[in-house]
Amino acid sequence: MKIKDKLCIGTVQLGQSYGPQKNRKILTLSELSKFVTFLKKNKIKYLDTALNYNFDKRIRDTGISLKDFKIIIKIQSPKKFKSNYKEKMIFEIKQMLSNFKINSFYAVLLHDSKKLKKDDYLEFLSLVRLLKKMKLIKHYGISIYSQIEFYNFRKYGKPEIVQGQLNIFDQTMLKGNFLQKLRKDRIKFHARSIFLQGLLTTNSNKLRAYFKRWNKVFIEWNSFCKSKGFSNLIIATNFVTNNILVDKIVVGFQNKNELKEFLLIKKVLKKDNI
Repeated sequence: MKIKDKLCIGTVQLGQSYGPQKNRKILTLSELSKFVTFLKKNKIKYLDTALNYNFDKRIRDTGISLKDFKIIIKIQSPKKFKSNYKEKMIFEIKQMLSNFKINSFYAVLLHDSKKLKKDDYLEFLSLVRLLKKMKLIKHYGISIYSQIEFYNFRKYGKPEIVQGQLNIFDQTMLKGNFLQKLRKDRIKFHARSIFLQGLLTTNSNKLRAYFKRWNKVFIEWNSFCKSKGFSNLIIATNFVTNNILVDKIVVGFQNKNELKEFLLIKKVLKKDNI
């Protein structure tokens, strides 16, 4: 399997300045159109977005359609709203569909699922049933930061997709054979933050001042990669893509050149002592 077959493009960087690097710039509308064209030419079909990424509004302003893509959208939990949760979400989702010039999303994921109550889960699941009835989505799932969030959700419904962070520094999702359990339950796992929001691949002198406190850790990480004879990018990527239980990897790119570099990453096998 080629790396692009597992790739789902994270769109937060395409809608706003995001990440640990200093002075990050976002693509112009012309550059964004060319980026989307590049995705189409390389048959990269999955996109990951959210209501607050601003990506849909920028796509609207380019005038292009995303009808060739399978778009996953993350939405807020009911606890964020005092009333009219379903009505507000349906309005927002329809607006985004209009901005993308598409009829439905591939999937909707519940975002920010910490400390939810039974009624919150049931309200979201009720929304999902309505969205499917309206043919505005095909699948649904949950975006999590801990396994307990999934198990709390599972008491009330079976998500078709679970999105969670996974990288060589944060292996929370591998504990207790969690991914094996998801596969047995026929639930797909999408890994995000595979570069720890870019920290694993960014030169330490380009990081914001906030991250300087972990300089020692980054120096050790850089030394480890150098000792193995591979770049940080290759090792961090292979740690996740070599796991057959990971169905998709959500990765954001600042521009087309970053994506081109990523698509050239070679597969590193266990025999390479990574």
